[in-house]
Amino acid sequence: MDDNADMRGYLRRLLNQYYEVETVNDGLAALTAIRRGGSAKVYDLVLTDVMMPKMDGFELLRSLRANPNTQTIPIILLSARAGEESRVEGLETGADDYLIKPFSARELLARVNANLQLAQLRREAVYREQVMQAVQTLNDRLEQQVKARTAQLEAINQELEAFSSSISHDLRTPLRYISSFTERLRGKLDATLLDTSSLQTLNIITQSALQAEKMVDDLLEFSRLGQTEMHLTTVNISQLVQQVQAQLQPELVGRSLHWQIEPLAAVEGDPALLQLVLQNLLSNAVKYTRNNTEATITIGSIEQEEEVIFFVKDNGAGFDMKYYDRLFSIFQRLHPQEEFAGTGVGLATVRRIVHRHGGRIWAEGATGQGATFYFSLPKHEARL
Repeated sequence: MDDNADMRGYLRRLLNQYYEVETVNDGLAALTAIRRGGSAKVYDLVLTDVMMPKMDGFELLRSLRANPNTQTIPIILLSARAGEESRVEGLETGADDYLIKPFSARELLARVNANLQLAQLRREAVYREQVMQAVQTLNDRLEQQVKARTAQLEAINQELEAFSSSISHDLRTPLRYISSFTERLRGKLDATLLDTSSLQTLNIITQSALQAEKMVDDLLEFSRLGQTEMHLTTVNISQLVQQVQAQLQPELVGRSLHWQIEPLAAVEGDPALLQLVLQNLLSNAVKYTRNNTEATITIGSIEQEEEVIFFVKDNGAGFDMKYYDRLFSIFQRLHPQEEFAGTGVGLATVRRIVHRHGGRIWAEGATGQGATFYFSLPKHEARL
């Protein structure tokens, strides 16, 4: 905008080659046009003379900067006043640039282009900041939701563990009564007067009570695992394997079983809990190779960059991989009780302990061809 018609015409002809240009003859007309456009028509740059009737360039500049909708529009002041004081006054008022008349077409186009590019960079920076703030807000909200959900799950887990513990304690007494009274009844009855069916019934009652009592004990132990505090130290896995082998020795009397134990890496963990892992895995391997004439159990480890993978491999009964999803669930068994006794708690216990150490557990197997159980432990400090 300029009150000089010749200057307005010159600027329009020069800038129309590259931009869409509108001209007015004073500051008030410019302010009216900009406000009339509103959000539907946003001006990318204002080029205004300083000395104009009705409203000069400084007053126009202050009005535009005071309005949130127009305060970011780049504004270049044009003036014949070449003194430093005039230039400083314009920049202090909020102008983006100050161009002194007379100026060359090349200089004007360069100034206009530079200010448009700077304005675009500012808009992009503002947009990035807005996006970052939105992302941060979403992250904060998600983090709060995760914390709330985690707290809910922890509360539910504690309630379930408390319930399991309570039920286990409550069931123990009646089961012991059943077992004890059955034995008393057996002792008082004359075995010669009982038929085979009655004796078999008494045996079933006794064995069922003992089996249920063992399941209750295992459930109680399983529920305690989530509450047990971990005591981390460097664990010699080879030494734990030797201790478990010694515990299993009575089950190997009269059997032909070959142990293949490879060098095993030391890890960070809770010795008592890791011994329980090995005890369950090795006792399973011993149990499920019971029908083999020549049984072989291999124990080894694979050291990787961030974790150590241990495995227990046997050539026993194996399992059908289509039932894999049940393998580590509590009270889930893939073999009949009559064939291989058990409660279905051992592998669930192993999984819980391994997960508490921040590790993973998985298995491979085939019916009649044995099974391999893997568990990994991180090289860094275990998660409590």
